[in-house]
Amino acid sequence: GGAAPGGCGGMAAVLAEIQAKRVAKAQSAAAAESVDATRGARPSSGPGSGLSECGPSDLELALELTEGEQYMVATLKVPRLGDRLRALAFAESFAGRASSVAAQSRTLALACTSLRRS
Repeated sequence: GGAAPGGCGGMAAVLAEIQAKRVAKAQSAAAAESVDATRGARPSSGPGSGLSECGPSDLELALELTEGEQYMVATLKVPRLGDRLRALAFAESFAGRASSVAAQSRTLALACTSLRRS
């Protein structure tokens, strides 16, 4: 499969923006609690308030993801990820497999030599 629309070159920037929005959201919530505690006022969501009355955007939904979930979303956009992971697994297991084949090959060569001499 090909890359997702929009590519993944800006994924680090997107994740940094998500983190910055998460921090800003936490700071905004803390400030709202402070205002509520001192004046009992709540921010309005009317025109000019800066708060949206629409549903959450994809970025706002992403703010609810844990770091692990954000990582998984980012890795889903890596081209040929499955092939790359299988290649890494093969490379990791290659030395053990190669030594096993080499031992079997030596045994077969000794058997052939023994048959030729008999």
